[in-house]
Amino acid sequence: MELHGQLLQLALKLHTTLWDQPFGEASQRRAISTAYYALFHFLVDSSVGRLAEHEKLRDRLKRCFDHADMKLASEAFSQSTDRAKGLVAGPIPDEVQFVAKAFVELQKERHLADYSPTWDPQMLVVRAFVCITMAQAAFVSWSSIQDHPAAEAYLIALLTWNKIGKR
Repeated sequence: MELHGQLLQLALKLHTTLWDQPFGEASQRRAISTAYYALFHFLVDSSVGRLAEHEKLRDRLKRCFDHADMKLASEAFSQSTDRAKGLVAGPIPDEVQFVAKAFVELQKERHLADYSPTWDPQMLVVRAFVCITMAQAAFVSWSSIQDHPAAEAYLIALLTWNKIGKR
């Protein structure tokens, strides 16, 4: 199983840790973060798979993805901005917009999980469940649209947004 699939399974396993067990709060916070990283690695792998055939080059390309740049590209694609539409011959499909929005939302939730000192325990459990479900839904949405030209443009934009998105 690929890393992103393992991460998604790990997020679910962390989430099912009972709150009153040792590390219950930490498990929920890590579940949120792990759900984000599952989608992050899924998109990076999908992008690199289209850009490079050789494993050594793919491994190097994976290190070039920047979380902040990926967020900017994802915001543009999720909102179907003129800048994003300029990379696509036609409208940006709802499925691509959904995956892009999921990336933005999961990254935001990861930051909250990692840096918010206090959260209501029940809210933390709900947030973890929502994040895992969102990552799962993004995987499913992507499988239905992955061969669309807008999906390819999005994947390339994740790596090159500060260059390709400006032109």
